[in-house]
This record gives sequence, structure tokens and C-alpha cells, in this order.
Amino acid sequence: MLCWADDKVNSGTWADYFVAESKNTVILDKQVPDFWKYSSPFINPVTAIGFSNIAKDLKAQGAVLNAAGSAVGRMAIKLLNSAKIHTVAIVRREE
Repeated sequence: MLCWADDKVNSGTWADYFVAESKNTVILDKQVPDFWKYSSPFINPVTAIGFSNIAKDLKAQGAVLNAAGSAVGRMAIKLLNSAKIHTVAIVRREE
């Protein structure tokens, strides 16, 4: 099962457990061989949009992104740049 927190829950998404409403869940078939492979294309855009929206709501002039070379980091950079919000991108490797 994939799930995400909404405005009512402020526990973050990196928790072992939290209560989620059924509308914020997606049931995966038990035969899905690699949970992370199939969940990332779904949750990464939601995470990038959420991060960008928070920066816009705060009227931020800039944002710092850790793991900016990841798929979600690259998506967030594009969204922030399109909103004219400067980014500082931290990556682990040069490539």
C-alpha cells in the first residue's frame, strides 16, 4: 500500500506508521516484485509539487534541496525555477 499525509497529519512521510485516510492510499497487488520501483513514479511528482507549493506559499526567494540529483530533486528544481525561486542543489556525486 502507498499512502501519504495530508494537511490534517503533520507527521511527515518518513514514518514507520501513521494514520491515513483511504482517499490518500493506493493498494498495490501482492505480486508487485519491487515496491520502491513502482511507488516512486507515483509519489515523486506529488512530493516535488508539495515542496514547490510550500516554497510558493511562504513566498520564498530560494530553497535548498538535499539529494537534488534524485528524480524528485530534479522535478522540484524545475518547478521552483518555473516559479522564479532560486535553488541551491546539494548532490552526492558530480554526475
